[in-house]
Amino acid sequence: MAKFGSDWTQSRFTLDENGKFDVKFAYVPDEDSWPMLYLRGVSDLEENEIKEYGIPREIWEERVKAKKEQ
Repeated sequence: MAKFGSDWTQSRFTLDENGKFDVKFAYVPDEDSWPMLYLRGVSDLEENEIKEYGIPREIWEERVKAKKEQ
């Protein structure tokens, strides 16, 4: 999650039934993003989560490896 004032690429705004407003921001590089995956990169997922988002294992492995090399 990016610090306040940092660059960010994704956001989520929610308002619950009690009127509580919640805002979250995250920086997810384009090469680590995936459709329907919000506020997290592919490389942030555990192996057991990739099926839920339809991410091929090979892509997940590549992105996890790239993140570790940074």
